[in-house]
Amino acid sequence: MRSQLGFSLLAAALLSPVALGQSSNLDSIRIPAASESEVNTTYKAGKGLNFKSENFDFWLQVYGATDMIWTDVDNGGQDTLTFAHPFVRVNTWGSLWDDMTSFKLQWDPYNDGGATKNGTLKDFWIKRVVFKNDDMSVSIRAGQGKTYHGREFMASAAKRNFIRSSIASRTFSDSRTAGGLAMLHANNLSAWLGAWNTSTAAASTLSAEEGANGDNELDWSAGFRYDVNGPFSYAMGDIARSENWNASVGGGIWLGNTDNGQGAGARDNEVFAWNINGAYKNKGMSAQFDVFSHTSEIDGTSGEADNMGWTLQGGYITAEGWGFAGRISAISMDPAVGAAATAGANVIGTASTLGGAKGDVFEYSINGTRYFNGMAHKVQAEIALQDIDFDAAGSTDASNLIF
Repeated sequence: MRSQLGFSLLAAALLSPVALGQSSNLDSIRIPAASESEVNTTYKAGKGLNFKSENFDFWLQVYGATDMIWTDVDNGGQDTLTFAHPFVRVNTWGSLWDDMTSFKLQWDPYNDGGATKNGTLKDFWIKRVVFKNDDMSVSIRAGQGKTYHGREFMASAAKRNFIRSSIASRTFSDSRTAGGLAMLHANNLSAWLGAWNTSTAAASTLSAEEGANGDNELDWSAGFRYDVNGPFSYAMGDIARSENWNASVGGGIWLGNTDNGQGAGARDNEVFAWNINGAYKNKGMSAQFDVFSHTSEIDGTSGEADNMGWTLQGGYITAEGWGFAGRISAISMDPAVGAAATAGANVIGTASTLGGAKGDVFEYSINGTRYFNGMAHKVQAEIALQDIDFDAAGSTDASNLIF
């Protein structure tokens, strides 16, 4: 069960008389540092606090999630029932100087990944539109952010049908990194070329949000998205109703280059990965898919890590804000063997399931959601069954149930 709190806490504290409404216009205020122009301040439940003038447009939002999680683990593992806070994020975004320059800054003041609870930077980038006419635009983005590798990853965690991303996305996508991105938008077609510090595959030993590149070779990516019947933005996630039908297809490749050390034994770890994806919406119905391939090898060795994953999901949201969805996701892991393994080959694995071993994992999920304030807030219940099949003789397969 999850309660998404997608509203500005600052606004809730300062603007309590209007916090229950969908939006409210406040008196205009003047900020000398922002120029002599008048700054209009508004608050919208589920989106946050907005400061806007003729020179800039700035949004401030705090949102988060709290979970109650029950797990029934196979093979003698410890069953658990616990509360958790997957994320509590402060998000700011908008435009600077003019509508050709935009930015985003998002961080987790509370990080559930370790005992120290140190904050984690999620996004920090600036984007400039360098060319624009009636038919197309070209922009350049620099900083840390999402990499456009995988459709599910690109939607905000607050704008998804499911409480957590699929096992395929958690394995082959889901990791931000710092770098540069050139983007082309032409009518319904978008295309991009990126250069990055680290891998976007979250389960990879080469991924590290906020991580620096350890050698003189960057990772590279390229991709596209085509929207059939007008804009089909990733920002819509998989939960937004669409009164007119629309479909979208996309894909991309990832070329990874990482040195596994220095000195005589240093060798390049070369990664080739690809993704294809698609989505469809018509009124309350929605469906989407992702397919991933991820291959890596160390120069001069015979072993190769060859991994695949896919996700297929569908759902329906009523006009009254009730949502129902089902999802199947799978990963097939074939880690490097022989010399490549001992040389530190990039082995993608999931510690709670295969643990880096060769095998397959299927994950089946069903979800029910009640949305409030449009789709800004939600309470969810979800059941997931993981079937784990090890290839090695003598290994014990397992099934995990998660609620």
